[in-house]
Amino acid sequence: MAKNHTVLAWASVGAYALLIFVLSAMPGGAVPRLFCGADKILHFIEYFPLGVLLMRAMAIMGSRRRIQALLVTLFVVMLYALTDEIHQVFVPGRTLDAADWAMDVLGAVAGGGLYSWPK
Repeated sequence: MAKNHTVLAWASVGAYALLIFVLSAMPGGAVPRLFCGADKILHFIEYFPLGVLLMRAMAIMGSRRRIQALLVTLFVVMLYALTDEIHQVFVPGRTLDAADWAMDVLGAVAGGGLYSWPK
């Protein structure tokens, strides 16, 4: 039973990362311009669940040290968000933006940090 939960937890991480990839493949003109700086808020919101899902997967795997799991989440998200930003270079109307990358990382770390660690 625990193995099924672990597989499902990591499948959720993968599915959400795929969703982020699909959203990043949208041409720049397809992304609505709500107000100045809105895209940074959207990056934070988009990556927040990824942090939660990563922390959840590590907790289900049996990781006992929350700070280590949060550091792993930080590292994984830093790399994934970087590949996401590089991917956007090849999408019409999109660019690589260090501020977007930073908001991705902050969103995921906030989500991971707020994840309620099971006792």
